[in-house]
Amino acid sequence: LDAIVSALGSRARRMPIEPKADRKRRRDAEEPAAKPEAPVADEAAAPEGPIRLTFLGKPNVGKSSLVNRLLGEERVLVHDQPGTTRDPIDTPFRFDDREFVLVDTAGIRRRKVVKTMTEAVSAKMARDQVARSHVVALVIDAAIGPSDDDARLANMVEEAGRALIVVLNKGDLIPRAQMDLHMQALKSRLAFVSWAPFVITSAHTGRGVTDLVTQAWKAWQSWTQRVPTGDLNRHFQDMITHRPPPSGPAGKHVRLYYITQPEVAPPTFFVSSNMPAAVGYPYRRYLANKLRAIYGFEGSPIKLAVRGHRKRKRGQAEGEGDDLPPEIAASIEEA
Repeated sequence: LDAIVSALGSRARRMPIEPKADRKRRRDAEEPAAKPEAPVADEAAAPEGPIRLTFLGKPNVGKSSLVNRLLGEERVLVHDQPGTTRDPIDTPFRFDDREFVLVDTAGIRRRKVVKTMTEAVSAKMARDQVARSHVVALVIDAAIGPSDDDARLANMVEEAGRALIVVLNKGDLIPRAQMDLHMQALKSRLAFVSWAPFVITSAHTGRGVTDLVTQAWKAWQSWTQRVPTGDLNRHFQDMITHRPPPSGPAGKHVRLYYITQPEVAPPTFFVSSNMPAAVGYPYRRYLANKLRAIYGFEGSPIKLAVRGHRKRKRGQAEGEGDDLPPEIAASIEEA
């Protein structure tokens, strides 16, 4: 080292020494940002059999007409009088080499306006179909627009954890100049399911019906999507660094250690924390929104829960028991 310094002479004394922290920031700026690994549908963990696409909505919105248009024949009875469909009707359907079961259901109205036992039983059977479905197409009459009943049905689908597409049917009755206003009203009324794709269709002309099935397939892929653990935790660390969780009771520090995705259909995430109860809904919503921004999940609800981290063993100081589980640490290193 002395020989090198002597050879360089005064030049060596003039060369500034770059601090380690500055070198790291310079390398990070020079390196391209890491792109998230492409999540894939976990078909092994997904429900077996064809995709069950259930048509749900109020009476006389065109559910049966859409099914008939997709099938290319009058397989389901259609009438202008509401209440024509009473029992759920399952029909096998094939589209782009993918197997579906189209489920036509009875129209659902608020319980307080239901006056006959037949309608009450039909509505209950329609609600039960949501739990059996993989993807739900919520059909809304474009001429009438979204209502509180439609919002309740959308909320029911979200709580059931099913993939969702919103279908604005009878689009042929709306002038093109007014269609944007109708879509804005629809998206505003159903803002709480903004993650669902919105499709304009016309069972009468056939407009948008194939797009409906395409969006249903994409929603099913999102619903069964699994994110690589290493990539998931690398982005998770960025999330909590950008916006740390709020303090716990008495100003205690809330730690978030890692995140896992144990389930699909719907995608379900568990976050490990030293104080799960202190991580409230606003912060969990922030994490869910960031996951959507990175990985998509269009058409699928996301479930995110915070669980307690394993406690330190007796004699360990704070932080000694906070290491990641070996399998998660290994996956992060591989990523």
